[in-house]
Amino acid sequence: AIALSPWTLDYPPLFAYFERILASFASFLDHNMLELDAHNYASSQTVLFQRLSVIISELPLLLLVPYWLYSAQFNWFKVLLNLTFHPAIILVDHVHFQYNALCLAPAMLAFLELIIYRRIFSSSILFILAINLKQTALAYAPAFGMLLCLRLYEDTLQQRRIYFVALKVMSVMLVCIVLLGLIWAPFLGENTTQVLRRLFPFSRGLLHSLWAPNVWALCSAFDRILCLLFPTGRNSRCENSKFITRGVVGVVDAFGYLPEVSPKITAIVILSCSSIPIYYLLKTVRYNTSSENDSALNSTKNTIRIQLEMMCVVFCSTSAFLFGYHVHEKAILLACIPLCISRSFFTNFEEIPHSPNSATTSLYSRLTILIECSGYSMILFLFPLPSEKAFKLIFLSACLSYKWMDLHCSLHLNYFEKLYIFGLFIIQLYAEFIHGLVFNNTWQFLPI
Repeated sequence: AIALSPWTLDYPPLFAYFERILASFASFLDHNMLELDAHNYASSQTVLFQRLSVIISELPLLLLVPYWLYSAQFNWFKVLLNLTFHPAIILVDHVHFQYNALCLAPAMLAFLELIIYRRIFSSSILFILAINLKQTALAYAPAFGMLLCLRLYEDTLQQRRIYFVALKVMSVMLVCIVLLGLIWAPFLGENTTQVLRRLFPFSRGLLHSLWAPNVWALCSAFDRILCLLFPTGRNSRCENSKFITRGVVGVVDAFGYLPEVSPKITAIVILSCSSIPIYYLLKTVRYNTSSENDSALNSTKNTIRIQLEMMCVVFCSTSAFLFGYHVHEKAILLACIPLCISRSFFTNFEEIPHSPNSATTSLYSRLTILIECSGYSMILFLFPLPSEKAFKLIFLSACLSYKWMDLHCSLHLNYFEKLYIFGLFIIQLYAEFIHGLVFNNTWQFLPI
């Protein structure tokens, strides 16, 4: 196949079908936008069509997720407002022209089906659709697999028939295999290998051209400091490490002093970190599934179970962001959106004896600060133009102020948490006005 751009297209088949549907409508507005070699083409009709298509593609997330919560009698209206005006979605989808809300919708619905309604068939189908819309949904795989096993275990305890559960597992596997076959049928054959290589472009390197501030970015920064301090003896590798963040296919990672990090190593680290919240959840699931006569107490315990399971989803996706291979800043949406939804489950646990209220509250508070606030800040680096500086500072100030008031009223921020939020604004201020003066537009990724 001919590579028309160094930034290869890396979306699964289901997203290709979605693009084909968009193309059938786009041809009526401006057929030139459909030309394969029309790089940086931006007619007024093209921009209008992109904006409208992004808005329409968000409807599954904005309408179906609150409806699922409304049917379960949770706080759906707050989630609707938070999703509609979520800063990360506004910046990435509406300004950067992405379809992340569409890709995240089936994944969120899959977890709501599995966690709230305990439906195995529908949740499995939705998760297959999510992966085939955007392969980054694989970040949810450890949490989804664990929750799926928990639902099957609960079915075993209720039915007390092993063959019934085994039949359900086989039925789910058969439906998923058939669905995968239908989605991938046009791409099977000679093109399969090429599609898989584009979906998982490991040859692009460990770090994206726009760094995600994760663990490997810190390792790269530390490695460059070592190359500056000790340039002799590792000249060739230190020179190669300068191209580690180009993000173009064919560029191989090369740390100057630190050992190489392969995709297998990142996968092992992600699974290891994901096992921590899974282990914590397995310790509490016995508490939440215990039988009581008090229906109100059972209802609150079920809410705790739902909250902890959603937090497990957030933990696993955060692990994928921190330790993933070739991670983009916008991948923080994988954690921000389930965290936003989980707030509808957050309730008062004080009346339950021996409930994990303090641990859950503390965990929720710090995760909200770490993920949501820092997520707002890191996405702003997607907009490097000088004319966007004022917009970024005003936008970040509004987001952090709202989060500050929201958290301080409900969870009472301590001194270090307040300092963390305020520090994000200071870093952004430094990145926009001071860094260029000090380093003369070099070391652009230092603020990240």
